[in-house]
Amino acid sequence: MHETTSQGGFVKQNTNHPLGTLSHYRGVVGQIGTAGLNVNRAFRVHLNPDYVRNGEVDITQLFVTVDMTARIDQISDEVARETQEARTYLLAEAEPKGPCSCIYKGRAKHCTPFEYSNPDVPKYSVHDSSPKKLKELVDAGIFSLADLPAHIALSASQKTQLQVFRSGETIIDKEAIAEGLAELAFPLHFRAPRFELGTSCAQGRSRVGSILVAFSLLLTFFPVPLR
Repeated sequence: MHETTSQGGFVKQNTNHPLGTLSHYRGVVGQIGTAGLNVNRAFRVHLNPDYVRNGEVDITQLFVTVDMTARIDQISDEVARETQEARTYLLAEAEPKGPCSCIYKGRAKHCTPFEYSNPDVPKYSVHDSSPKKLKELVDAGIFSLADLPAHIALSASQKTQLQVFRSGETIIDKEAIAEGLAELAFPLHFRAPRFELGTSCAQGRSRVGSILVAFSLLLTFFPVPLR
């Protein structure tokens, strides 16, 4: 079995599983196995971030194929157990109570049903400020910024955020905005870089991003209708 992914590089570890996203590959292999198909080996195919084009595209160098079979076998039993636990959880007649694991993460990393799974957390909470001691606050049952203890260390921007929340007044630093605009020389011009031979995949993605950002800024200062 060969599975392709849009992410370049190798399989990374994370804190939730000793072999990171390998559990995903084991799950896919397991699902195929339950369908009556035998998977002898499993491979991961991704773009080679170090590939540099010189002339025609060399497909054999553009992609990297990694044999994941041995690594998948290492976590086979664990993933099978977790799959059974997930099935039991989903088929339970009574809905389980309690927060999901996202309770310890900042707002940007919350799951879609976070509000439903964590009804005690207000829509604007300590998760939006993302203080370094988020776990300490959650374990203490502190979710509202209004209840944030004085000893919690905050950055300058977080202190401003807390001030706005408690006062209900908008803070606009006109002097800082004026200083930033004063450094710009109007009219603003942006030059899109040309893609030459010898540009790697990673460099190409970076330059495309730069072009899009420049174009967005151009429209911000000189809005024109797009046709």
